Amino acid sequence: EGAARSLDALGTMESSLGDPKAIERHLAALELQRSIGSLRFDGQTLTSLAAAYARLDRPAEAIEPLERAIKLLQQARAQNDEAYAWFRLARAQDKLGNYPKAIAAAEQSLQISEGLRERLASDEARAYYSAGIRWYFDTYVASAMKSYRQSGDRELLELGFRVAEQARSRSLLDMLALVKVKPSGVSSEALAKLDRLRTEFRELDARQKRALVLGEDGSLLEQALTEKLGAYEREHLLMTRADPRAAQLLRPPRSTLK
Repeated sequence: EGAARSLDALGTMESSLGDPKAIERHLAALELQRSIGSLRFDGQTLTSLAAAYARLDRPAEAIEPLERAIKLLQQARAQNDEAYAWFRLARAQDKLGNYPKAIAAAEQSLQISEGLRERLASDEARAYYSAGIRWYFDTYVASAMKSYRQSGDRELLELGFRVAEQARSRSLLDMLALVKVKPSGVSSEALAKLDRLRTEFRELDARQKRALVLGEDGSLLEQALTEKLGAYEREHLLMTRADPRAAQLLRPPRSTLK
């Protein structure tokens, strides 16, 4: 496993320098990974291989490894890695000029990453995470705008604007959270309950991840996770109905071009 990861890292560095030898490194890493039998590691290495193809200006060859990687990572329930693979697929499709496919892939990466963000334990961790996935938003917007210039479809212009504003408002809300700005119209008890539900959800999520790693049956934990997330969403809805202004400090408003 260590040798496979080292080969994978070496390939990433070589492709960053424009060295085609990177492909050999990633393929060698894949051979070692298959003997280990880890779906997640296989998916990660296929994503690295695809990224190398893209860096070497061979985006068409990146598509198939990424599609395989996404399937493996979905099976492994490695959502963070899956989101990154969708992002890489969006970048490759964008380079090929397949803008509708790039937009669809970028949307998948954002949907997954936004869900993962809710599970992070601290405001600081969520802020760092949002900064780390800014590329996902940028790729989405870039593909939407290129497609708009190509087709003249105003809906694409509006879509690009909305997603750009979503990224900006998310960054602002993360900064406000770091300095502990809270909605004035919401009681401390309601905020505490929301925080407690979110903490319980994250603890269940961590337990489920451990069960998956150990090969244990995680179906009961999956059910408990779904129920806890439902309780969190209901509490959040009650809060925003009580004070609509609170929604703007708990989740980003989605500004339209209009």
